[in-house]
Amino acid sequence: MPQALEARHFAADGTLVLKVTDGLGLTAGTFSLKVQGGTARVTASDEVPDLELDIAALSSIYLGAVNPVSLAAAGTVHENTAGAAFLAARLFAVERPAHCLTHF
Repeated sequence: MPQALEARHFAADGTLVLKVTDGLGLTAGTFSLKVQGGTARVTASDEVPDLELDIAALSSIYLGAVNPVSLAAAGTVHENTAGAAFLAARLFAVERPAHCLTHF
């Protein structure tokens, strides 16, 4: 999971600590996401997370499909630090969300 975040371009600078859960146990952990100049550095962290979310929510945010503020309001993302979902929205902002031209 850190590699996927580091491969993505980000729209703003900032730092978030994310606690990610994963029912399959493949990507769970707490990670520090530090973005500067559109480039992320992701490291394991033992800090208190700003956001707690599962990998499905993070995947939707990653693709620009859903705003993290909306997910926090729906209870899918838990915000431990006030304003963290809004910061995530700015970091993960996309010009256009991903779109698949075929149905499957």
